[in-house]
Amino acid sequence: MSPIIALQQAPVQFSIYAEREKKSLLWRNGLVEVGGRPLREIDLKWWRTQIGLVQQEPFLFNSSIYQNVEFGLIGTEWENADLETKKELVKQACKESFADEFISRLPEGYSTVVGDAGIKLSGGQRQRIAIARSIVKRPKILILDEATSSIDVRGEKVVQAALEKVSKDRTTIVIAHRLGTIKKADNIIVLRKGQAVQQGTHSDLMADEGGAYWTLATAQKLVMDSTDLDELPSDLSDKLEVTEYDTPTADSASTMMRTSASVGEKPRTTGGMRNYMLLLSEQKKHWKWYIVLILSAIGGGASQPISAYLFATEITLFQSWGPWLPGLAGFWSLMFVMLAILVAISYFALGWSSSTIAFSIGFFDADDHSFLNAAHRSSSFFRIRYEARFEKMNNEVFAESAKFATESITAFRTVSALTLEDTILKRYETLLCEHVKNSFGKSSWVTLLFAVADSIALLCMAFVLWYGGSLMLKGEYLPFQYMIVYIAVLQGGLGAGQWLSYGPNVAKASVAADRILEMRANGQETGTPPPLDRGSMEDGDSGVKVEFRNVRFKYPTRDVPVLNGLDLTIEKNQFAAIVGPSGCGKTTVVSALERFYSADSGQILYNGTDISAVSLEDYRRDISLVSQEPNLFDGTIRENILLGVNTDTTTEEQVQQACRDAEIHEFIMSLPDGYNTEIGSRGVTLSGGQKQRFAIARALIRNPRLLLLDEATSNLDGDTERAVQAVFERTRKNRTIIMVAHRLATIQNADIIFVLGDGRVLEKGNHATLLKMRGIYYQMCHAQALDR
Repeated sequence: MSPIIALQQAPVQFSIYAEREKKSLLWRNGLVEVGGRPLREIDLKWWRTQIGLVQQEPFLFNSSIYQNVEFGLIGTEWENADLETKKELVKQACKESFADEFISRLPEGYSTVVGDAGIKLSGGQRQRIAIARSIVKRPKILILDEATSSIDVRGEKVVQAALEKVSKDRTTIVIAHRLGTIKKADNIIVLRKGQAVQQGTHSDLMADEGGAYWTLATAQKLVMDSTDLDELPSDLSDKLEVTEYDTPTADSASTMMRTSASVGEKPRTTGGMRNYMLLLSEQKKHWKWYIVLILSAIGGGASQPISAYLFATEITLFQSWGPWLPGLAGFWSLMFVMLAILVAISYFALGWSSSTIAFSIGFFDADDHSFLNAAHRSSSFFRIRYEARFEKMNNEVFAESAKFATESITAFRTVSALTLEDTILKRYETLLCEHVKNSFGKSSWVTLLFAVADSIALLCMAFVLWYGGSLMLKGEYLPFQYMIVYIAVLQGGLGAGQWLSYGPNVAKASVAADRILEMRANGQETGTPPPLDRGSMEDGDSGVKVEFRNVRFKYPTRDVPVLNGLDLTIEKNQFAAIVGPSGCGKTTVVSALERFYSADSGQILYNGTDISAVSLEDYRRDISLVSQEPNLFDGTIRENILLGVNTDTTTEEQVQQACRDAEIHEFIMSLPDGYNTEIGSRGVTLSGGQKQRFAIARALIRNPRLLLLDEATSNLDGDTERAVQAVFERTRKNRTIIMVAHRLATIQNADIIFVLGDGRVLEKGNHATLLKMRGIYYQMCHAQALDR
């Protein structure tokens, strides 16, 4: 669908002629005409400047709100306009998209940095900024690809109003699963399997009872009472119009954990001997291995002076001849053999001990994790301060450039749509060139260090030959003494050269130690909690009871509380739904249950056990999460579905059954390579709905006792959503399901629905009970009802 609508342009006509190659499963040829002219003859960059695109998953760059909206001016007549003109255009676009209303409330206004991929903003805020970015260049075509699928009821109404406002005087093309957003469209085209099966207005299509559009609309219809929407109390509207807090999605929690290090909440640790000793002091249980390491290192290091003595002795033996010479020569030769054996034993013990105690770095303090691998890599206790500082500078600068490159590549669709290719290249070149310029002088000293390291052995040899020769001429040294000193100094010079050549490694170890301690200090738990006691739990194969008791929480980057004394109870095997406006704490509840964050106060109980008091790894075995923005990895379909489960005990039938339950099996089997199909980085070859169904299959194959669904069906079409919803209904018998949803039709059959606002439960009950209350939930339902 998207490739077709992305090529429309108002007010010209548009036509596609497609031909299919024989024996091919892919469309190879086709002709797109714009006003009778083939599109391929039109300049691609210019063409893209005529289109404003708002995608299903809007991507914001890690810069200020102003800069994100200003990117929309690239390639237009205002690209090189003066600053005041650009500011006026940006502010006007934000007003038209209703983004200015929340931007003006932020402490730093338009200068607010949005974080990685806009993580510091709510979904509705990101979407409105993306709309502003798309309309700031005043495009002739506006394309909205599921632009409101991830927004709550109130946010959807605001964004919908914004879209209706900015759609005037330009052609607007909307892709939507939520049909309430397109009721006022002049022309609705229903596609099925790549073909248009219906076309007309909302009323025309609804008149065709049993048709494709009527079926989709019926699936999304909310069961409402017969009364009309009466005037609601003003205080009720105020509760619904809550301020949008900066609430990251559950899927973005790990990113927030990474970015929290930069907000200055905890000072950066400094390197040096103190960090090495701190890491080593925490490994007291391995002191026996350290003794072996030290003795082995001493044995290896002592080989040089011992070999110097043996070599000098062998040389002096040949100064005189006699029948005793073969015996002495054989004895000292045997000493060389013994030395070689001892050195071999020392290095074997050193290597064996290292491989035995070198565990991977653990930041969750579990028994099977340790800092010893980092300690081993940092085992040199020598600090070359200059190189350490230089390495630290390299690490920071290249981390910035690598982060920028990764961000740009990840958002390649956004970059292409905004014609930002040249801007991205210039920025990346600037980052690298500034570093090269600043480090050129510093690198000359490092080059000199390497030159000295390579020549120090020869310098030592020349010095010993000159000075030793002068001492022998004066009679102060005998040849035997001279040879001992000569060999010892020569080998010592080689060792010193090698030591200096290890400077960069020492510097990297210092920076690595800094990072280890910094990451651990950045909110990681200490100690090893006990495993989850499954034996004390009844019905180990059924769902779980979840309780929040006076839970308070705020994100590390914000002072505003998200959960403000939250109390709720979900009974075992219940299907619970959590609804409310953006920023009310819905996704935070999911993040807290997954233990992406720890509550500032209060308790979260899992079958009566505080979740902070049990092993994290063991606890998460019982839980599956389907996020609003699912993450897939570069690999095959089978590999992605099997992530997190024991591949040795999971059968192919289980994999296929999970995919059948997620309504994705038939699509997989239609692919040439089936389950062995490579899906590319982040599932780039799949549509949003397909990625979501793969994520659902990955969650179901774990057979979780607690299934968390954070807008899990927001990217699915009506038919697929209904089928997946049926799967949840079928499998809910032996598990507890918690669903966060904006589309209320998906949760009207829930056992209990919690309406959140300002971090607290405002209303709770089932669908019918909440409608009778005629409160916030009642108002939300009427806002989404298709027949109103």
